[in-house]
This record gives sequence, C-alpha cells and structure tokens, in this order.
Amino acid sequence: MMNLFKVIGLIIIVGFFFSCEEKDSILVPEDIAYVSFTKSDASYNESNTTLELELQLVTFSTQRTECTVNITTEGLENPATDTDVTLASNTVIFEKGVGYAKTSLSLIDNDMIDGKKQFYLEITSVPNGIDIGIDGKEKILVTIIDDEHPLRYFNGNYTHVGESHPTWSGTVNWTSQIEVDPDNDSQIIFKNIFPWKQDVQVGVVGVVNEAEKTIELASSQKLTDTGAGYYYFGFYSGENFNDNWEGDQTEDPILGTYTINADKSEIVITLNEWGARWMEPAGTFDGRWWNDYFTTSTLTKTP
Repeated sequence: MMNLFKVIGLIIIVGFFFSCEEKDSILVPEDIAYVSFTKSDASYNESNTTLELELQLVTFSTQRTECTVNITTEGLENPATDTDVTLASNTVIFEKGVGYAKTSLSLIDNDMIDGKKQFYLEITSVPNGIDIGIDGKEKILVTIIDDEHPLRYFNGNYTHVGESHPTWSGTVNWTSQIEVDPDNDSQIIFKNIFPWKQDVQVGVVGVVNEAEKTIELASSQKLTDTGAGYYYFGFYSGENFNDNWEGDQTEDPILGTYTINADKSEIVITLNEWGARWMEPAGTFDGRWWNDYFTTSTLTKTP
C-alpha cells in the first residue's frame, strides 16, 4: 500500500510539472529517468516545410544528455520514403539534461496524387540508466496529408453565419474549418461546424458531388466527444421546430449546396435545418435541441 501511495504521488508530481506552460524543469526522484515524445501522433499537410517534434527527458539529473532517433515505417500501409521526408539529425540533445528538446524534419512536396503517407519517428538509443518511452510515446506516428487531394481547394477557414430561432441566439457568427479527408477523394471534414462546445468537437463528414455542387452530410453523426455524465452531442437534421424549442430530429441527410468561382478561391456553402442534440452514450436522444437550431447557415471562404 505504501508503494501505491508513492506511485500516485509521483504521477501527481510529474503531471504538475508537465502542465507548466513555460515548461520548466521536470523534477522527479533520483531513481526515475526516461525519455519520450510529448505526444504519440501528429498530422501535417504535405509541403516544402520544416516541422519540429518535441521530446521530454524526465530525470533527476541536470547533465547534458544525447539520445538517438530514427525514421521507421514497419507495418504501415502507405509508408513515407526519403522522397517524402528527411530528418535533419539523428541526435537529440538535452543541454541541461532534464527538460525538453526538439528534433527537425523536412517534408518534401510533390505533384502526385499519392494519398496520405505515414512514418514513425522512434527513439532508438539513450544513455545507460535512462528508459525509453512512457504510455506508448517511445515513438510518434506522423501522417503527411497529400495536398494533391482532388478537393484540396476546400481546405481553409470559413466565416460561418447561422440563423437560429429568434428565441435562442438569433444570428450567430463564428469560424469553422474544412479539411479534406485523406482517406477518401470525395469527402471533406467540417471542423467546429457548431458554434458551441468547440473544445470537444470532432469532425463532421461531408460527401461532395462536384457535378451537382452539393455536399451531403449524414444525420446522426457524432458531434462531440463524450462529456460529463458520459453524454455527448449529435449532429442532426431536423424539422417542425417551434417556439417551445422543440422539433423532430430526422435521419435524412442534410444536402448542402455550394457556389465557387473560376479559380476555386471563393466558396460559399449553404446548409439548412440542422443542429445539435444531447445524446445518451448509446446514441439515443435525451433532450431538446441543444443551445441552437439553425434554419440555415452559410460558410464563406475567401482568399
């Protein structure tokens, strides 16, 4: 039992120092020492750019420490190659021992439609007495999103204006984002499509028909991660909304329309009759429309 209390205390101490915004030294007992990445996965758009990935060294020591990292691709379906990414250096240096350090990689753009590429950056060696990884963070999975996706012109920020019921919020303005679906050439993903609960929203998928200039968003998609009480919010089409904030959700998809200029730099998307509903964990309705129901909303992308 005493050992259990020690472990819990250590977790609390480590958690406290990891949460420091300025990333001060990580102070732990002398018998604890490990190096890991600060997250287990990351995604980047394909481009000729340099990115940095962060590692952390948790140790009592303040001596200069070096570790080695390498790119690996074993087990990946569409692995990146040296024509997609280069590693600036295999050596990562913690100048003061304990703390944080970064390693740099360069992504190489191409003009081919070759889908998303993936690779691992893995910690492969450390000095004696230091362990590798914690919670699976001995390596980080990096996904390179192909910028030759046929719907890539949808990518970007959108000014979103929604017309809610007057007894609710009325006209609401916020910013949404759209990203292409790297796994599907006909799909885009709406981020922050709803003006509330943006910190826990997940992407809502839309299927684009370029010939008809329509975007179909399936009703009943999960809109947020599970929140307090294990409830979440669902993205739904609706009908029969009234002054009592009541109305029916439907399983019919929301068929949005869009207009686009000749060089595909200006896009206006219109969605009708949709909102968020409070859902039980099993996906069943458990309340009225939550906070807003939009008779129409318009997303506008400009250069």
